[in-house]
Amino acid sequence: IIARILHVRGIPFTAIESDPEQVQFVRRFGNKAYYGDVTDMGLLRAAGADRATLVIVAVDGVESSIAVVENFKNHYPDLRIFARARDRHHAHLLLGLGVDMIIRETYASSLEMATAVLERLGDAPDRARRTVQQFRAHDEALLKRELEFMGDESQLVQTAEAAREELLALFDADPGLPDAAPPQRD
Repeated sequence: IIARILHVRGIPFTAIESDPEQVQFVRRFGNKAYYGDVTDMGLLRAAGADRATLVIVAVDGVESSIAVVENFKNHYPDLRIFARARDRHHAHLLLGLGVDMIIRETYASSLEMATAVLERLGDAPDRARRTVQQFRAHDEALLKRELEFMGDESQLVQTAEAAREELLALFDADPGLPDAAPPQRD
């Protein structure tokens, strides 16, 4: 999807892919694509990693993703890295490595669905969007705070419980949330 969007905007990119069919697909549209292991330094040099503005890490598997990010951080420390995270734990690992931007795989779609559910249950669209926006801001800040307690499960649990209370207080105290009728139940 990212490649298709870059393509329609006329933004050149180079892809490194471990699936030969994907390599052929990307090449059909006139983009550079290399087949192989993205941790292979010879392949990275051939692909022009030293001239890259940023790299997008969207590989399957947490361990593979971490290995790719570590390789880029070790050999191209100034390169900006945008990475896809499978879940919250994976996001913590990537944050710990200094990744510039993390997108959790199902996060955005879950927020979108939550908005639709709130609307279906009777919230006005602006109230539903504002609720989800506040949740997102709070959750993203919490994700960064939790990084301090990686490896200390009891502290992570305490932090999550405190964050739940903070979130409730945030919604209770927000005068900017428009009033809405209580959600209807189906």
